[in-house]
Amino acid sequence: YQQERYLTMDGVLAEPCLPRRGVVAGCIHAILMTKVYSVEAFAEVVARNKLVSFGFYVDDLQGTSQGDEQAAATRLYTAAEDLRDTIEGRMKAHISTSKAVVVASSDRLAIKLRSLLDDLGG
Repeated sequence: YQQERYLTMDGVLAEPCLPRRGVVAGCIHAILMTKVYSVEAFAEVVARNKLVSFGFYVDDLQGTSQGDEQAAATRLYTAAEDLRDTIEGRMKAHISTSKAVVVASSDRLAIKLRSLLDDLGG
């Protein structure tokens, strides 16, 4: 499902254009289509990272893990790499890591995670 888009500049309306990818923001079908498109790929990421709990909410993704700091940080980093590779490689999508946030049970763990994640959203 792709809807016509219109560009304007200085009050002049251009001819409608059809995007080659993506869904229209705010479209009632966008959430359903995003889930249908991603469910199989995300299920495979979950299966490969059994010690990480994931939450997938349209375009917001989260991962949690328990255990000692080093083990949890390593598992989350490995899962983040897997998720990135799946999203960018298989799904041909882009992750906006500039909006990523690290939340941890301690400042020390948050610093470790940010350091490990670096370009993955640290």
